[in-house]
Amino acid sequence: MADELNSFKSQVTERQQYEAQINSVISDVKTKFGVSEDQARNFVNFMSDIKMQGFIGVEARKWFERVALPRAVRQGLKRAAVIYDGSIFKKYYLKIILYASRRHNLALKLFTKEDEALNWISSYY
Repeated sequence: MADELNSFKSQVTERQQYEAQINSVISDVKTKFGVSEDQARNFVNFMSDIKMQGFIGVEARKWFERVALPRAVRQGLKRAAVIYDGSIFKKYYLKIILYASRRHNLALKLFTKEDEALNWISSYY
C-alpha cells in the first residue's frame, strides 16, 4: 500500500512539473510572438537549443520518452529540431530520444548549427 501511495505521489509530482514547464513555455511564446494562448498551445514545429544543457539523468530521460514526448505528439507536434554541441555524450542521449520519436511518428532531426535547424523547420511552411 505504501509503495502504491509513493508511486501515485511521484506521478502527481511529475505531472505538476510537466504542467509548470508547459505553462512557462506557453507564457514565453505568447509574450515573444504576441499570440493567443490557443495559438501558443497548438504548434506543430519545435526547435530546442540544448548546447548549454547539463547532464540528463536516466529517470528524466525515461519521463521524457514516456510522458512528455507522447503527450506533445497527441497535442499536434509534428517536427522537432534539436541543436546540440556535437559532443558524443549528448549524441548518445539524443539517439535514444530519436528512437523514441520514431515510435511516436515525430520527425526529429539533430543539428549543430541554429541556422540549419531553422531552415529545416522553416521548409515546412
